Amino acid sequence: MYYKLIISFFTILFLHCAHAKKYTKLTIDPYEDGRQYVIIGYGYQSYFKLFSNVPSDILNYNIKDNFLLFVKYDKCMLGKLSGGFSTGYASQSIHFKEPDSLGVGYNSFNGNRYALNIMLRANLHFYTNSYIDLYGGLGAGLRYTFRKYYYTPHNTTQKPKTDISSPSFFPFTGELTFGFRFKPIKYICLYSELGLTQSIVQAGIVLSFKGKTTHLRGTFI
Repeated sequence: MYYKLIISFFTILFLHCAHAKKYTKLTIDPYEDGRQYVIIGYGYQSYFKLFSNVPSDILNYNIKDNFLLFVKYDKCMLGKLSGGFSTGYASQSIHFKEPDSLGVGYNSFNGNRYALNIMLRANLHFYTNSYIDLYGGLGAGLRYTFRKYYYTPHNTTQKPKTDISSPSFFPFTGELTFGFRFKPIKYICLYSELGLTQSIVQAGIVLSFKGKTTHLRGTFI
């Protein structure tokens, strides 16, 4: 149901934009050079949760998304291009049972995973007017992940809990998303994106302000 609502919403937006030029009177230059945006969003359904590889001997494997936060900066630059940076922070809870070394029982594991992405990003704006901005974005950068597990052996004569910390640094990551911004009032936008990043869907608020011009033709309001 959730995905059907998203598809329906995007369809309505595209139909609106197909006729927007006939009915929308622009009150601000939609390609104002130097305009900047600070974007804060929250994600739904992480790819880590959906596509984790679970070994066949693992029991009761469960992942819960605790926190999926996005913070971005975007500046209008050249033609229909804008650029800036994108950061994403994800936190998940993990629970599973794994066979012990003797193969006579299962140890219970509970833990957390944390991931931080920092990327440079460029956006191509397909269509903009005073109220709507449709765009696609491509980013590339670095990722750091950290996992922390606590396990309880099935044999209660052993030490009941041991901390296992496992930091890992996978140096490269990227994202590809398509989205829209809707501007109900002058300096505040709402946005949503769908694609390949830390979560399938994200949405949030965009703060717009005028910055120093680059002497190049920028994009969007």
